[in-house]
Amino acid sequence: MKPAIVILGIGGGAGKVLATYADKYTSDSMRLIHVDTDADGIAGHDRIQTILIRNESAHGQGCSGDQNLGENALEFSRNDIQKAIGDCDAVLVVACLGRGTATGGVRVLSRLIKEENLFGLFFVTCPFSFEGRTITDAADNGIKALRQETDIVVAVRNDTLIEPLPDDRKANETFVITNTVLADGVRGLGDLLRCRRGMIPVDIGNMRKLLKRREAFCFIGTATADAATVNPGEFMDTLAASPMLATGKVLTDADAVMAALIGSDDMTIGDMTRCLDELNSRLRKRTRTVIGAHSVKDARHKLQLTVLAITFKCRSGARAAADTADEMDTESPSISQTLPRQPSLPFHEAGYCLGIFSECPATMINNQNLDIPTFQRNEVVLESDEP
Repeated sequence: MKPAIVILGIGGGAGKVLATYADKYTSDSMRLIHVDTDADGIAGHDRIQTILIRNESAHGQGCSGDQNLGENALEFSRNDIQKAIGDCDAVLVVACLGRGTATGGVRVLSRLIKEENLFGLFFVTCPFSFEGRTITDAADNGIKALRQETDIVVAVRNDTLIEPLPDDRKANETFVITNTVLADGVRGLGDLLRCRRGMIPVDIGNMRKLLKRREAFCFIGTATADAATVNPGEFMDTLAASPMLATGKVLTDADAVMAALIGSDDMTIGDMTRCLDELNSRLRKRTRTVIGAHSVKDARHKLQLTVLAITFKCRSGARAAADTADEMDTESPSISQTLPRQPSLPFHEAGYCLGIFSECPATMINNQNLDIPTFQRNEVVLESDEP
């Protein structure tokens, strides 16, 4: 039976995450593939298929941080990768950005996945801030370039992985923990993909709409409970204590939340209702939600809930005003009261007004800022009876 989902890691960091995943999880529906240009970093695990790139640019010794070498190396191995993913219907790409192979190669993978008409989800990490500006800037630019190539990019900052840990934690233990957290995130995203065809399917179109070319950082949390004895409140407390969700009010502050509840064939409608109602009760009224549920044979009488909390880097003034209204709202307001409104724009005044887009990165097409209203860009003065 062909694997529905392939988890493909690119670069040395992703290889460590995949090895951790392979040790912790087993699933017949997942195939693990590691692609790298460094022979020393290639995952040596019997569950992981490996593709070591040895071309004239990368002689099995890595790319020395050169993204162009990484991109060329992946182009060189397109046929090998194409054969490896050709019999699946979805690819979950894992990449730790900032260096050559992963940062340069993800764009090639994005194009290849599109050519194969496969569904692609990219799970990428940004370096620790202490790794320096050169690496972090390369990762930021890599994410921006990737978002132009593909619709669904789940980006996680490594700094959020260590925030809950005490300062006196040993460094080697810390990196073992972070790889485990990322492996759990891979598992959770895999569950979201499995819910594409679940009892309550995760709406992939909605997922694509939420993340398409938007600067966003994501936080992944998972919780597991015995289906026979699950307590919804304790279940959600366990979820909220997940390492990436434990740094402040991540769930309540999220702009959007995607969730997948996975259970065995004997999961009851009562369990599903109580758990998902408890999750919704912990979110703001205006948090956008995409929720799915699915039953699988390998759940072994367990319930697992995966949550992807999304925070957009640019929060509009309207959204900020809506959040304030949430805090002040004690009664059920009318629709006209709840809808965010664009502030009035100065029709008579010279100059430009960005309105709710004033704090957002400019959307530039042909040297024109499309966030500025057309009548202002064309210097049209609108007459009004107002004094």
